[in-house]
Amino acid sequence: MLYRLIISRCLAVGIIACLFACLAPAPAKADSPGSSSPRKIVIIGSSIAWGYGATTRSKSWAGLYADYLKSLNPGNTVINLAVGGYSTPKLMPAGTGQEDPHHNITAAIAVHPDAILLSLTSNDAGQKIPLSVTESNFTAIMSTAAAAGIPIWITTTVPVGIGGRPELELQTKTMQWIQHTYPQNSINFWTALANPDGTDNRLYNSGDGVHPNDAGHMRLFHCVAHSGFLGSLSVPPVISSVSASSASDTATIIWTTDKPATSTVAYGPTSAYGSTVSAPTPTRSHTITLNGLTPGTWYHFRAASANPSGQSATSGDHAFQTSR
Repeated sequence: MLYRLIISRCLAVGIIACLFACLAPAPAKADSPGSSSPRKIVIIGSSIAWGYGATTRSKSWAGLYADYLKSLNPGNTVINLAVGGYSTPKLMPAGTGQEDPHHNITAAIAVHPDAILLSLTSNDAGQKIPLSVTESNFTAIMSTAAAAGIPIWITTTVPVGIGGRPELELQTKTMQWIQHTYPQNSINFWTALANPDGTDNRLYNSGDGVHPNDAGHMRLFHCVAHSGFLGSLSVPPVISSVSASSASDTATIIWTTDKPATSTVAYGPTSAYGSTVSAPTPTRSHTITLNGLTPGTWYHFRAASANPSGQSATSGDHAFQTSR
């Protein structure tokens, strides 16, 4: 009883906020920003993401989500690279030693998706991988996608397939770490399959003690559909900290964005500009150098950035003067 009380308390934070989202009906098309242009989503992960436990893969959360995206736009596609039994080492970037080159984060990036869903729900704990290693691996996977300019969201662990108290504690800590580290792009799967005390709810288990049944997969689908994941792809970057430094015939423009995005500076002697310099590689820290400027001249400029899905933002007008 004491153990269940401890688990219940440690799960209290963050569970209530996700509860109604996970249980609500799937959103209507009108409530789904980003459905107007085709999206390619890649899923990487383990057996639950692949569809184990569901009577057919079409009834798994990933299969349901693929159908949901198709209902929004027939051009939307989901590529599922999940493999049963996989843990974080298998999904690590190329060159790390244990990765599967056909199903890891590098393989996901190679198909040029609009976004990636990462879902490893229990195997690190089941394979007794230390929490510090799991955290480090998740960080490497997430950072690799961000460096490529591809949005990536991560699901939490789930309280199924646990062999005992130590594993449940590890699963709980992993879930809490994911939500704390990635509060804006994590999806709470735990709540959908858990009892109030943090143990797995057998109403949603397929009977093997590990994987959710059709009803459980449906609950996970609702969590993804209500997570804001799809809508986030249509949110343009936010530009801030725009500044310029100049010499006699050159200037350097810098700015930051809240997500990886391209870099473009329009500039000229008036606010009509007339010239542009661009860098296509997505980044959060932007630097553009302007060459061939006239000494002792005022120039107007503005910065612009676009996310991988094409949504763009533009700064206000700024000015600098070159030295004589």
